[in-house]
Amino acid sequence: MSESNTNKDSFTARLCGTVHFRPVHVVITSDYVKAKIAELKARFAHAGDFCFFTDIKNLRPILAEKALYSRNMALAKGLVKCDCASASVLNGTPPWVRDYARIYFAPKTPMLYRVEGIKHQQDEWPECPIPVYFVFRPEVVTLPGAMISNGNMGARDTVCRPASEEFFDALPFDDIFHRSSTWMNPRKKEIVACRHAEILIPQSVSLDQIAKLVFRSSAEKVLAERLADLPSGIDIEVDRNWFNAARAFLEKVDGRNLFVQNAQHNDRFVTLTANSDGKVEAKEYIYGITSWSGAKEVESDGICLEMPQPGETYAFLNGHRIAILN
Repeated sequence: MSESNTNKDSFTARLCGTVHFRPVHVVITSDYVKAKIAELKARFAHAGDFCFFTDIKNLRPILAEKALYSRNMALAKGLVKCDCASASVLNGTPPWVRDYARIYFAPKTPMLYRVEGIKHQQDEWPECPIPVYFVFRPEVVTLPGAMISNGNMGARDTVCRPASEEFFDALPFDDIFHRSSTWMNPRKKEIVACRHAEILIPQSVSLDQIAKLVFRSSAEKVLAERLADLPSGIDIEVDRNWFNAARAFLEKVDGRNLFVQNAQHNDRFVTLTANSDGKVEAKEYIYGITSWSGAKEVESDGICLEMPQPGETYAFLNGHRIAILN
């Protein structure tokens, strides 16, 4: 297949939502990726940080499978415990994309801004209460069948092609790695679309390709350690700069004191403590104008929250579990 036919068929697939191109050999090498990422790293801080974000509830299933699956595979296996995907965005994306594991070029995409954190009021976007990043090695782009998009797969003008050095070189990196405000920029729509550029891998990506996990706060990292066995041999980082951190989240735990960032009026904080006899004690706190109210004992029977194990205390913010305390 000639390069012109490959490009044409890939673009046809993008518009029609059906894969028309024949399988092609990935013509992008590890040596090229290493040199290219080094070149880009001199200009963009997150060059090479190919990443996927998900809610902490999905962390354990992904780690247990030792793979990041396509949306269709993850749903079929029942692995999606918190669905952070927007139905409206998915409806505008070609159906074949759901059979690919999708990895962004860099963190802090506009999509994350829409869904990140515990929302004070629900809106038309889904919620990713406690996000965590899986960060892949740059060589992920060399995997068999890899595709590259130059922007949002839900945008009509996006081009998605089999990974090649020629196409990679031609990507609009100034827009892909753009992270400052676009409020008054006449190219806002184009830049926002490019920020969602992706690497798409057929069906799944082995977690052998993982370089690190990144959490928003030390408290959320501790919660992850309680919920799942974090893999050894990779970096586990806490770096708020990877996130927007604009909505409520747990920043740290000091003994029994929990420090919540960005709390707002009427936010609801609940602790559930299971005694050794199995009885559960529930306390509720409500955020006022500037601070939390005192503890109010409530009946645990009327609270639709996950009950802790004996000897444990679970903490919830607006219905989302944010900590497990011994």
